[in-house]
Amino acid sequence: MEVGFVGLFEGHSRKILSLSTHHTSTSPICEGDTHDLDATYCAHISNNQIPGIIVDTHKNKVTNALAITRKLDIRSYVGATITSASGHHHGTICCYNNSPLSGGKNSVNAEVLQALADAAGAILDSGGMHDNIHKDVFEKIKTTIINNNVEILFQPILLVPENRVIGFEALTGFAHIDTIPTSDWFETAAECGLGVELELACLKQALAYLQRFPADQYLSVNVSPEAIFDPRITELLARHDLERVMLEITEHEKVEDYATLKAILAPLKHQGLRVAIDDAGAGYASLKHILEIDADKIKLDISLIQDIHLDQRRYALASALVTFANAIGSTVLAEGVENTRQLQALTGLGVEKIQGYYISPPVAAEAAIRAASRATIRLRHETPQPD
Repeated sequence: MEVGFVGLFEGHSRKILSLSTHHTSTSPICEGDTHDLDATYCAHISNNQIPGIIVDTHKNKVTNALAITRKLDIRSYVGATITSASGHHHGTICCYNNSPLSGGKNSVNAEVLQALADAAGAILDSGGMHDNIHKDVFEKIKTTIINNNVEILFQPILLVPENRVIGFEALTGFAHIDTIPTSDWFETAAECGLGVELELACLKQALAYLQRFPADQYLSVNVSPEAIFDPRITELLARHDLERVMLEITEHEKVEDYATLKAILAPLKHQGLRVAIDDAGAGYASLKHILEIDADKIKLDISLIQDIHLDQRRYALASALVTFANAIGSTVLAEGVENTRQLQALTGLGVEKIQGYYISPPVAAEAAIRAASRATIRLRHETPQPD
């Protein structure tokens, strides 16, 4: 192949990280160039819209229609997606010729290219290429924090026996800025030393909506134990009506100092703050939180809810958590409820509070506030699809 390059996805753009050309070839693209992602082959390969090997781009309906085919004079193309262990697409490794592949698909070892892409994904996961993208990501997160450019979505929480909305969970979104998953934003922010700063910005934005919701509904907000140790977080919480705030403690890692964590939460709970343990049943950390923290609510993780009506082990674990919660005076909320069968299994266990796409997806603030005034939800009693 005449031209080869590594392209990294940065939001809606593709950036050329490295470039290699055959000694007799020149390329109209250079390292550092950025292109509209949707206009590139890279996006179409990562979305499985075109194959990894294209013998003649003029004979492929998709590539023949792309302007970049003529701009770069691409006649044959080979590409592989660089994917992280979590499934996130970092970018692609690609190469192309200015003429069709004379030997057809058999002239290219696609497995070798994919192996290189997999290796690149592993390197990115381990941070080996972190320096190449660290600065750009750092600046993007910093700018988001400074400009308070955080989108808060709200998902209703339903009290099933009364079919009544009792609150909303505030969820952070960055889709208006980048295609990177929200979890990756927080992980990267933590790596950059901006984890608490980003959480603080999100919490400020979420709590600013509290007074616009009906007085008999609460707002559930997510905060990591690391952020709780920062006095700015607790000072912000203390400025609001804490009887209408549920603090969901997120984090899949161990907390070394539960005594201090509980001491920080104590005066806030005295003011009415309720505490929920998020992701119960997802791993060691959430179960440790349940044992160490006097939680008002235990949230069953979505991974436990999936197939709960089919998997006896999931059903048994959920049943045990409900029994435990009742014994210690806590209540249980199930998140990620998506269908009637899951709901029936949960109500059979005595779970009365739920949230999930079966009720409503997370929606923008104004839509949530309008829905909150109606208080009740029309459940989607459509014919259940095969599970």
